[in-house]
Amino acid sequence: MTRLLWGEEGTPLGLFTGSLVGVVVVLAAGALVGWVRHRMGLTGPDPNFIAEMIEGEVPPRRGLRYGLLGLISLVGGGSVGPEAPLGTLGGGIGTAVGRRYERREEATEDLTFAGISGVFGALGTFPFTGPIMAWEAHHERWQQAPHRMLPGIVSATTALAVLYPLIGTPFLSVNDLGEPDLRVWWIGLAVVLGVVGALLGAGCVAAMTLSQRWSRRVPHVVTRAVVGAAVVAAVGYALPLTLFSGRGQLGAVLEGGAAVTTGLLVLVLLGKVLTFVVSMSWGFFGGPIFPLVFVGAVAGVLVHQLVPGVPLVVAVPALAAAVTVAMVPLPLMVMVITTMMFGLQLELGVVPAVAVVTSFVLVRGTGLAERLSGPRRPTGTTARGNEQRPGT
Repeated sequence: MTRLLWGEEGTPLGLFTGSLVGVVVVLAAGALVGWVRHRMGLTGPDPNFIAEMIEGEVPPRRGLRYGLLGLISLVGGGSVGPEAPLGTLGGGIGTAVGRRYERREEATEDLTFAGISGVFGALGTFPFTGPIMAWEAHHERWQQAPHRMLPGIVSATTALAVLYPLIGTPFLSVNDLGEPDLRVWWIGLAVVLGVVGALLGAGCVAAMTLSQRWSRRVPHVVTRAVVGAAVVAAVGYALPLTLFSGRGQLGAVLEGGAAVTTGLLVLVLLGKVLTFVVSMSWGFFGGPIFPLVFVGAVAGVLVHQLVPGVPLVVAVPALAAAVTVAMVPLPLMVMVITTMMFGLQLELGVVPAVAVVTSFVLVRGTGLAERLSGPRRPTGTTARGNEQRPGT
């Protein structure tokens, strides 16, 4: 569907290289997203698949509705990742199976987890992606009963075996940074880059908070979605690299050569942050991981250009991981994603690992992220409808 609407050509570099057709597509997608939200009653806080994994129940109809919303957002050029709609869809399937065949709360929780785990295990080409994420998000359940992780591992392994012959590895080694040997001084450099990434990630958190406050001033869901789409379309026309999740667009940055100037990188970096926070808070539905990886990776290329002595294979994954973990507090998961996306050798995995720990301590350990996010306020109920949970 993306190729049908946008064509086969790669993402163009440079300023004002977008197309008017693309502007129309984004605006139409925004209007359609607003209409779907209005008609299907999706006007409250969007689901968070991590919270759904903890709750252990995703109403199947809600999963399908948000899956449709995510599809429109992804195809329409929204600066969001696929993990949120896919996780919600997988969880909805798991809940439906649990309700149909088991009818026990514990079994439904485990099958909901298995549905979410299956999606991420298959797409990430790593059966333990879901379990790692689950353990970080809510380790108490699996600490007391580790055997309850088995359904997720079996589901992810089976899904990987089915999906791999069809589409291969869509998120594995999508960007090649070379395979140099690890240098000891790179570890210290990763600490410095972790600090830089923490500051940039904190800026993204603050920008998201500000965007959410402004979006609440537009109460009508359709109007809000169209206004957000207009911003995304305008920035996307000026800088096409800022559209979509960033997974495919990052390759154009890394392979652009002399066409990717320092000025262009700065504009793309700022523009991507803007399209990302607007997409996430004004109507489009998706996840934050891939846009944040793009932001950090572009910052890494910028650091490499400004300080050529900093190797690209260090700057890009380190900053991609450090920026992402500042907003997504799943350090182990972020380490795995960045190591796999950039095809790093096992020994080079220490670079994003050190950057992740540094950023996580600075942004999360100090409480900076909570202060930038403002006071917590209840934004909705859980799937079971009997308790409040904060939005993300």
